[in-house]
Amino acid sequence: MWSPVNEGTQDSKDDEAGEEDTDGVEALTALRMEHDALLEQQTRWEDLRCATETLDHLSALITRFQANEPVEGAPLHPQPQ
Repeated sequence: MWSPVNEGTQDSKDDEAGEEDTDGVEALTALRMEHDALLEQQTRWEDLRCATETLDHLSALITRFQANEPVEGAPLHPQPQ
């Protein structure tokens, strides 16, 4: 049975549901942006880890050279040509 009271109540429920949908979309958008930022940070940390490994290797080579130790794959003293 149709009633103006019931129709108004339904409209109010629809408005509330629409607001909840909007809030949900905004929350999802915020989460996606945070996720993207975290992925970018993870990539930067991986790049930093690779750079650190390279610096560690370079530091070890310099230390061995300064101690006059042979370096893998290279003669201690270059051969004259």
